Amino acid sequence: VAWSPTNGLGGFAVADNGTLVYIKGSEWRVQRRVVWADRAGTEQPLLPDAGQWAEPRLSPDGRWLAITRLDPDWQIFLFDLTRRVFSQLTRSAGVSFNPIWMPDSRSVIHSVETPVYDLVRAPIDGSTAGSVMTSPYDKMATSISPDGKTVVYHETRDRDRLVSAPVAGGAATPIEDRPTSQRNGAFSPDGRWLTFVELGADQRPQVFVRAVGVGGGRRQVSANGGDQPRWTRGGRELIYRNGDAFYSASFNSSSGEVGAPVFLFRRADAGRLGGNRTIGYDVTPDGSRFVLVIPVERSEAQPMIVVLNWLAELPVKVKP
Repeated sequence: VAWSPTNGLGGFAVADNGTLVYIKGSEWRVQRRVVWADRAGTEQPLLPDAGQWAEPRLSPDGRWLAITRLDPDWQIFLFDLTRRVFSQLTRSAGVSFNPIWMPDSRSVIHSVETPVYDLVRAPIDGSTAGSVMTSPYDKMATSISPDGKTVVYHETRDRDRLVSAPVAGGAATPIEDRPTSQRNGAFSPDGRWLTFVELGADQRPQVFVRAVGVGGGRRQVSANGGDQPRWTRGGRELIYRNGDAFYSASFNSSSGEVGAPVFLFRRADAGRLGGNRTIGYDVTPDGSRFVLVIPVERSEAQPMIVVLNWLAELPVKVKP
């Protein structure tokens, strides 16, 4: 049965009448293509071969793509976009995933299993990695301030909460004190704003933006649900997803005004790990191209299996 090691999410459900539905583990471990796409969704190949890829991240200087490979275990690889050469960045005993670039494009901060998910900074030249943040709770970094001094991550306790901490080490500070889950925070290019996702009472995610600092107000960006926000055009645009749809919203960094969401295109998202806690795509700083992870379609795919009267069968299978 399919399951996610990052959060224990299982690919099954049981109805009150005893009907069981589940997804095979092999169906989650599908091959994926990594492609460029323009703002209309037109694709061009990016990586030469399909594989079990997730979480593509373009370096700020545009030279590198950091990406998580799931097979045989979760480790981070680098692809030189100029030379078109692969190299393995992490070789941790536990899983490593969710790379976030430092502004100078010389290192990434990522999650590593210790056995909780702590934050580690790994230079891309292969020199010694250094600890950024350890705690008893799982942590996933989502953004680093433009000056390279502060990392924003979400920490999972009874809910996901957004936290900031010095990259060089020091005390962590919650972004807001709210009873709802918040995740996927991202600094604007000028460092004055933070976009993030918050789950409402109905558990529907919405994208918000707020001023960085104490007492900063907030504005809602998405209209009918949204997740995985990214900044483009020097902070004048926010890109986000709602299911398989991509949207754009203009942003005025002087006033904090947000424009009406505009639909761009639709694509299935197979590039996320841990449910919606990581981001499964990336976009160039000018907003003209997207990096997408697309599942390879297979004629023999068997996405779901239904078992009838499972509750009646269970006592026979499982004897005391």
